[in-house]
Amino acid sequence: MSGSVINNKCVVIPVVIGFVKIDGSWQIYSITKANSGLEGELAVSQMPPEKMQVKLVHDSLLVFARSVQEKSTLKLYAHISNLWIEQRSLEEIDETFKAFYQFENRLMVLES
Repeated sequence: MSGSVINNKCVVIPVVIGFVKIDGSWQIYSITKANSGLEGELAVSQMPPEKMQVKLVHDSLLVFARSVQEKSTLKLYAHISNLWIEQRSLEEIDETFKAFYQFENRLMVLES
């Protein structure tokens, strides 16, 4: 699923959130900055139905917002896929996302 994030300097950054189905449950596989230009999309069979994608993104962003609020990616780390966990430690994920901690409660608007 692709979309945009606006940083604190009001720069729009395209992002792609990838999901993987493990033991019947969809989990975040990756969050990457989208490349510009035309690229092939993931095969339709690899993605959950659109309605579920929307729910997964909302739920995942809420977990992310709570992690930012708590200034710890422990909850986010528990929410990501095992494939991502194999690639990055909790400390690496925390270091990667600590720039978001300045937003504190401002991301909790996603909860409503």
